[in-house]
Amino acid sequence: GKEIAYLHEATEKHAQDYMGDLWAAGITERTYMAHMKQLRAMFKTLRLSAGILINPFAEITAMELDTQSRQAFSPEQLQTICSKASGDWRYLVGIGIYTGLRLSDAVHLKWGDIGDRITVTPRKVKRRKKKPGKKGEITIPIHPALAVLLAELRRKRGGKPEGHLFPAMVKEYAKGSAYVASAFVRFLQDECGIETTVETDEGSQRKRRANVLGYHALRHSFVSMCASSNIPMATIQDIVGHEALAMTSYYAHTEDAAKQTAIELLPDVYQPAKK
Repeated sequence: GKEIAYLHEATEKHAQDYMGDLWAAGITERTYMAHMKQLRAMFKTLRLSAGILINPFAEITAMELDTQSRQAFSPEQLQTICSKASGDWRYLVGIGIYTGLRLSDAVHLKWGDIGDRITVTPRKVKRRKKKPGKKGEITIPIHPALAVLLAELRRKRGGKPEGHLFPAMVKEYAKGSAYVASAFVRFLQDECGIETTVETDEGSQRKRRANVLGYHALRHSFVSMCASSNIPMATIQDIVGHEALAMTSYYAHTEDAAKQTAIELLPDVYQPAKK
């Protein structure tokens, strides 16, 4: 749409597009609501103090989001993504596919987290102020295809790198998670030709936008591939770190050998077909 230079030019359509882009970036509904409430309050204050007559966020609600859950990529889409990904995304995509890590955890991986397996405490757990320990920490065996990618990245970083795997991405993420997430969505759309959002019309005048694909879909793809390989649900939960920690407590931690076997069952979807 038309770019705006002043806040008083912002319309409800601008607000809808902005919030739609945030949702497409893969944020949670809670984060979406926090953004919306903050922007609504800001425009309300400006209306009183600066004479801005319209609050474009006044009518935006969580109900504008479709209730469809984010879906996994199809095998064909994964092949396309893997063949098109370049730069840091080449490795972040591989990490997403073969570990199921969320974007924030993948971006902030450190070389110290990587040995014969990946050991990490999800940032979502850290934000909940859980005490460090086995309950928050997850270990993920490294798939052979991912091992090749990590070795390649290690060589590019000088052979014995330290700190973060993706320092440039960490700096971008520090500006706001939407910067990196939106970049991946644009990659899907522009480079891969993948439609990431859908609009539904249920008879109302206002269409509802639903995000269906983003980096988080790699996590769903990982779980889907595990399920297709008949990997037990308890093993899958232990690898990805179940969001409902109370539910996870009902499962005994899977033996490392079982997790290693599970990861090795996954297909090598990353390497593009040779020409």
